[in-house]
Amino acid sequence: MKKNKKRNSLAVLGTKSARCPYCGSHVRLRSADGIYRDNSADAMLYVCARYPACDAYARVLPGTKTPHGPPRQRTAPRAQA
Repeated sequence: MKKNKKRNSLAVLGTKSARCPYCGSHVRLRSADGIYRDNSADAMLYVCARYPACDAYARVLPGTKTPHGPPRQRTAPRAQA
């Protein structure tokens, strides 16, 4: 009997088969411009191909293609009182 192992999203980031853990779309490596207000450090991110509908992304360690952590979704904006 085979065990169903959950795919580790970190293990596949950076490959052609990398998938978003939230919606299953492909994940792309791109600049953080447009996601971070101040991208003066030229940060790179793995971003879901369905962005902004699915806003999952993972920051990349500087100078590498290694993700800093698992892809996360932005939290909902706070309502202004």
